[in-house]
Amino acid sequence: MDLRRLRFEEWLVGLSGVLLLVALFLPWYRYARLGVTHSGWEAFGGFDVVLAVVACAAIGLALMTAIHPTAAVPIALTSLLALVGLVATVWLVVEVASPPSGASTEAGPWLGLAGCLGATIGALIGMRDERYPRAVAEASHIEIETRRAPPREGGAEGSA
Repeated sequence: MDLRRLRFEEWLVGLSGVLLLVALFLPWYRYARLGVTHSGWEAFGGFDVVLAVVACAAIGLALMTAIHPTAAVPIALTSLLALVGLVATVWLVVEVASPPSGASTEAGPWLGLAGCLGATIGALIGMRDERYPRAVAEASHIEIETRRAPPREGGAEGSA
């Protein structure tokens, strides 16, 4: 594992994935009448699984970039994360903008939105730049010094 291979985009995606995963365990909605709070896992029917997939894909992208020797796998994972993250971000914006009736919004949805948005933006930026990570490209650049070939002994070729 070489953390020098991670660009700013991968750091943003990985940390945003961790933030989103942590936010799923925090309180999202508080129902004052009932005295009940719901975490991200309890607040949604199946959308919590989509958010967990986005979080795990974001963390996995950062790990794959640090571990995998070529850029092919991280680039593919970046494009998948951008697609799923974009859908999840739009869905989460709608959920945050219109909480369930009788519920007040806690800190969880805002942190979840920040994590989902950070993972999506980082993936979109990373998709735009399809080069190898900069550290690998710089480390693989080797300057070659050219030298003249030594003169042959015995004169010109083909002489007897």
